[in-house]
Amino acid sequence: MPDLIAGFLPEGVGVSGLAALVDYGGALVMLLLLGLSIAAMTVLVYKVVQFTWHSVGWNHERSQQAIRLWSNGQAAEALQALSAYKSGRPSVFAAVIGRLSNDGRNPHSEDQAEKDAQKHLSALRGNLRVLESAAQLAPLIGLFGTVIGMMGAFQELQAAGADTDPAALAGGIWVALMTTAAGLAIAIPASFALYWLDGRLQREQELLEAGLTDIFAAADRQPSEPQAVMGSAYAAE
Repeated sequence: MPDLIAGFLPEGVGVSGLAALVDYGGALVMLLLLGLSIAAMTVLVYKVVQFTWHSVGWNHERSQQAIRLWSNGQAAEALQALSAYKSGRPSVFAAVIGRLSNDGRNPHSEDQAEKDAQKHLSALRGNLRVLESAAQLAPLIGLFGTVIGMMGAFQELQAAGADTDPAALAGGIWVALMTTAAGLAIAIPASFALYWLDGRLQREQELLEAGLTDIFAAADRQPSEPQAVMGSAYAAE
């Protein structure tokens, strides 16, 4: 059996060094979990600030007001209501209304509006992979640490033979299970945060689609000639 175990160990590490290898592996697992938790927390704080700043998934009164003005044929007033926003859903609506006002409705209007919406949603989806990775990998890394710890505990059991101390064995197992607990402690909040952010994104997409539908429906009711409001700034976007 020692020869069999030695065959799986790195070069230069004998069976007598298995305990040290187990201790090193457990410490490495905890460092990995610590790094993963820091990355997940950093991304979560950033995404919460970003979503709050852009009112992601919440009704935006200024956007609704601008769409009502546009529906009433007041394109300049609608753009004025959105002029303070350089990003987020209001900026998407401003770009679409600006192009319709300057260029009128054309076969490419809806395609360009869809590109604007997708660009906005893609920016909001950025870095969510980190939370997804934390939710999926943290339990696996924790389980790996537990397996390494259990290897050390059973090695001590084998070395002790008939003089096994149950308290010492239980203590080793308890320490080994800590990595699984740490992994779950990271994965559960990360999963909850990911589901919440994904729900906000889904709601944001619904609000974008509803707003763009209203904008194009109002454009179909308006004269086909461009109104040439606010210059060419929006038309160029």
